[in-house]
Amino acid sequence: MKQHLLTIVLSAAALQAVAQEKFILNGEIGHYNAPAYGVLNYVAGTERRADTFRINDGKFSVSGSVPKTVKATYFISPTGNGRYYSMESGNVFLEAGTIALKSPDVASNARMSGTPMNDGYQQYLDAMRPLALKRDTVQMVYSNAIAKLNTEKVQQLKQFIAAHPESPVVVTLVNDYLGQTPSLEQLDSAFQTLSATAKSSSAGKEMAAKIKALKAITVGQMAPEFSQQDTAGVMVHLKDFRGKYVLLDFWASWCVPCRAENPHVVEAFNRYKDKNFTVLGVSLDREKDKAAWLNAIHEDGLTWTQVSDLHYWQNAVSKLYSIQAIPANFLIDPQGRIIATNLRGEALGKKLAEVLK
Repeated sequence: MKQHLLTIVLSAAALQAVAQEKFILNGEIGHYNAPAYGVLNYVAGTERRADTFRINDGKFSVSGSVPKTVKATYFISPTGNGRYYSMESGNVFLEAGTIALKSPDVASNARMSGTPMNDGYQQYLDAMRPLALKRDTVQMVYSNAIAKLNTEKVQQLKQFIAAHPESPVVVTLVNDYLGQTPSLEQLDSAFQTLSATAKSSSAGKEMAAKIKALKAITVGQMAPEFSQQDTAGVMVHLKDFRGKYVLLDFWASWCVPCRAENPHVVEAFNRYKDKNFTVLGVSLDREKDKAAWLNAIHEDGLTWTQVSDLHYWQNAVSKLYSIQAIPANFLIDPQGRIIATNLRGEALGKKLAEVLK
């Protein structure tokens, strides 16, 4: 009886192993290099996955397994920007075998081959290409028309603000045409056009406070002081790092571009940690995701000090530094002054080589 049970168990394990389709996706798209990266999104059984991959001279490789053939979406970020809507993208089928994905320039021109589903899907795309070209033409005309209308809208907004400087609504209108994340220069310039009445309104005061906060974290300013707990609950103070160059690095375990950027930070840390340089990580993880935060630190080899209050986007340090998107960082000199911001990829190494001669 025991022998039969063992046979059944082994047979089930063998079937499960056979059911897993192991795939290798080899890509070659353009000639992108760091900080470019990609993400492969797909569902394996009941698990939703987002595999990140680095790109060197346009080449990348992703491998894994799925219980059955699935359609996946790949995203390519040529500049390291983490917003999905601004990435190049396309579809590919993940199934047993080696899949090739090639394009001389951008992802939208990539051709897939190497496995039955991908060969068949590429044939379908080729057959539909004439209609796809017509669609692209229509979309281009539409996009150009919308862009023209948006330009006209901004001009109308500016004209209205200039004609109604005392109106309490003008501050809201300024925010409308500047968008969610305006630069300090844009915000300050727009604020100066407001009347004294608009500036003294509640919305005007909020804008003034935002400008003040952004000015406090510009290059040349002293880095705002803060204290926050590390992974063991010990309070860490920024002032404790005086005397060293410090990269104040904002990230999170759930942030795909942050995880893609981490290898560059690790490389810089290992190269310069004995030359008066260190990193202080600030995580925007949540309380319920503390385990994921700790696992990401281990998986990515982040051996420097890490702090967080686990309040997500309400993290006190991120609010102090007006963080609107991550990854974000500030390079602080031994006196506590900000000397550079948002150093990504090779730019971080070049700046450290410059200041740590």
